[in-house]
Amino acid sequence: MIMKRFAFVVVFMFFVTAIFAQIPSEVKPLMTEGGTLWKAKKYEEALLKFQEANEAAPDNQIIISYIGVGAYKVKKYDLALESYKTNLENGFKSEKSYKYIVDILKNQENFEEMKIYVEKGLKQYATNKDLLRLAPICYVNLGAEKYSEALELQEELAPLSQTEPDKYKVEIEKANDIFKEALEITTKAYTMAPTDKSALQAMLAIYQALNDETNVKKIEKELGAVSN
Repeated sequence: MIMKRFAFVVVFMFFVTAIFAQIPSEVKPLMTEGGTLWKAKKYEEALLKFQEANEAAPDNQIIISYIGVGAYKVKKYDLALESYKTNLENGFKSEKSYKYIVDILKNQENFEEMKIYVEKGLKQYATNKDLLRLAPICYVNLGAEKYSEALELQEELAPLSQTEPDKYKVEIEKANDIFKEALEITTKAYTMAPTDKSALQAMLAIYQALNDETNVKKIEKELGAVSN
């Protein structure tokens, strides 16, 4: 056990030293100070030091990466997003960067852009557990946006069913088409996470809106099995 710990320390120290060697000498004191503040859990102050180092030595990928980590920690998501996107552009820590970009976009409820990075990330890292976990959340929320759009249109058209039934039959198909779009998106979440309650509940709501009794019963059964 002692030998394993020693080996780990040696490898870790070599890793840190190798990274530190890539930082310009003129900003190493700032980065060292930032690291000390970070260890003391003074994350805001540490981030300021990393940013100061970046101003003095711009475009250094190691420093930019530290800014991303610091900004994410203190929930300065716009800054963190910018840093992680720069990582991707430079091919630096791409897999981890995809994870954080997707997570930040989820926190910002920017599901359209989140979808872009989920799909790009999974194309390169198909087995990444974080991306596989976050992808269904993205699809459920995008489906929910479409569902809400269709529901709103359906409610707007409801009076026509009494006053102009023929026109209603034509117009209501527009709402049904949007429900079908919602279903297509939500099915991606369901396929990736078939026992996820949110995905099942979303599927159920859409099938109910489409009056698809066969699939309503199917999803109700699956939802009951998950709930028990």
